[in-house]
Amino acid sequence: MAEKRLTTKQKQELTLRGLFEYEGAQKPKVSAEVKSFVKNLEGIVDPESGQNVLDMKIKDMDVGQVIGDVIAESPYGISDKKDNPKRRSRSQSLIIRLKTMFGQAGYPTNYVNKEVENYLGADIYEENTKMSLFRGRKTPLGFQDDIYPKLKGILQKPDLPQDVKLQFAAHLFGGFRAATLKTFDIKNFDAEKGIVSVYDAKTKKTKVAVLNPALVDIFKQSIGDRKSGPIFLDIKKNTTIINKELKNTIGEVSFLDPSGELVKKKFTSQTFRNMNETLLEDSGLGKEDRDFLNGRAQSTEAAGYVTVESRKERVDNAGREIVAKIMGYSGDSNSAQFGEDTGIKFSKKTKKIPVLSGLLKNKNYVSVLPEGFVESLPGEGNFLTDKAAESDPELTESRRQQALEKSRRDKEAAGLEADKLERERREFLLSQPELTDEEAERLAREKLTKQQASQKAKEEAKAAKKSAEFEANRKKYNKILGQIGRGTKLVGAAVAGTGVGAPVGAAIYAGGTALTLNEASDLNDDAESLRQQAQAIFDNSASTPKEKASANAMIAEADRLSEQATQTLLLPVTGEDVRTVGGVIKGAVEPALKSGIQPGFGMFTVPRVLPEEERSNIDEQMDNLIPQP
Repeated sequence: MAEKRLTTKQKQELTLRGLFEYEGAQKPKVSAEVKSFVKNLEGIVDPESGQNVLDMKIKDMDVGQVIGDVIAESPYGISDKKDNPKRRSRSQSLIIRLKTMFGQAGYPTNYVNKEVENYLGADIYEENTKMSLFRGRKTPLGFQDDIYPKLKGILQKPDLPQDVKLQFAAHLFGGFRAATLKTFDIKNFDAEKGIVSVYDAKTKKTKVAVLNPALVDIFKQSIGDRKSGPIFLDIKKNTTIINKELKNTIGEVSFLDPSGELVKKKFTSQTFRNMNETLLEDSGLGKEDRDFLNGRAQSTEAAGYVTVESRKERVDNAGREIVAKIMGYSGDSNSAQFGEDTGIKFSKKTKKIPVLSGLLKNKNYVSVLPEGFVESLPGEGNFLTDKAAESDPELTESRRQQALEKSRRDKEAAGLEADKLERERREFLLSQPELTDEEAERLAREKLTKQQASQKAKEEAKAAKKSAEFEANRKKYNKILGQIGRGTKLVGAAVAGTGVGAPVGAAIYAGGTALTLNEASDLNDDAESLRQQAQAIFDNSASTPKEKASANAMIAEADRLSEQATQTLLLPVTGEDVRTVGGVIKGAVEPALKSGIQPGFGMFTVPRVLPEEERSNIDEQMDNLIPQP
């Protein structure tokens, strides 16, 4: 049970040890932290007074000198600098905790850190506390190109509870952290004005958040028929579910630490704040206006938002812009389709927000969208249209089926993993009977984790091999395309160029591709080679969108070649026709062939000297034109 609360004067009468103990008793969550401080400061003597630092009364303490000497001269601070040269240190943590404790004892907010900094000097203070690392925030280096389609995919899960879905959507469209959502109360929500307020106990001020239309819809659905209480229920439980989904779907994100180090962090509900800030910065909105959209604006500024028309328009447009960007980067041209796919009911007001191509400026996010999607969007316009958009029922049903199939596969995979875990647990119990069930399960999980890591390494190696094969085949692919683009072969050109037997000539010419069965076969071989190249691209997880587009072009070209080969083989050309035309051609070109000069038939209008090997090959083809009856 917490101790009786003390007045500020009573706190000032305490020793530093007593103040720590009081802090731990009043705040169980920091109890372990303050005990650690007491343990580390035990036995440290103040060089000026000769007293044990922990036994000095607060009111009699020269904080700057006492704490300054602790972090700069005592074993506590010296060992700390050695152990933590870059990261947040124990000295920093001590300053932050003392700042809070002294503030609650009636001292100014920054009393402790200012006194210590004045005593040590700015440079020595920074060297010992690394306070700049505390003040600085980790900066995201960017998110996965397909992060928005993946986030929408979570919302599309058929087995995701609706209350979890609505909280997830509040994170996505508002960037709110779970702790912030927990403070939102129905009585402080104005759906008409799109505003929610909350009292900040830390600053002792009321803060206001301006909600975009999508958030207003989400909040209203979360409230339902309730008249009082929190807007979002079961936040702790739902956050656990959300973070699990994010872990399985998104994984880790790269951040730049204030120290300059690159660090990996799990994508959690907290990370939505970073995404939201990025979208707001892209909108060109000033900091003061951004504060309205992320819940940092003070209540005194709310009147200005409502009454100053220019500000209201800027903030409201920025809110609509966020909605449009999230829809667009998710692969939807309007919120109606997004809502139908995810099961979130958006109002007509939200459905009137257009997704404009000019808003989708992030090239990385755009690169994963369907080909032609951005080009199909209106380029410019107002942030509100006159008519609410409608969803495509067929597209909705198709996506629903896809979501169901993915859910089925995920459940199947999870079931297989659970079965495997149980088998491994039983094997450990059989081989080591002394183990408890908990120990056996722990060992089984560790074994499966190692196996999964090994499998992942194998898959990555396989992907790398495919990538290398793909790179090796590029030259071959380019060669094939070069061959395809050379135009009509000599014999086919000659047939077309004679003008003899036009139907037969056209049939044999077949669009300028092949004449003989062998040449038709060559076309099919080229087509198959293209398809293999394309498949290698699709199978390679490292393939870029540009490479995939190239693969689609390969397949289209392969289909064209196959069609030409089929036409060559299936057109009704009789043997007599072939012999007749062949004889005409051979008679026309044979003299030139014997002289080594290419005839000027068809597209070959400029004579050239033929190499002996090529001349022999053409002569053979001429003979093949005249098969025996």
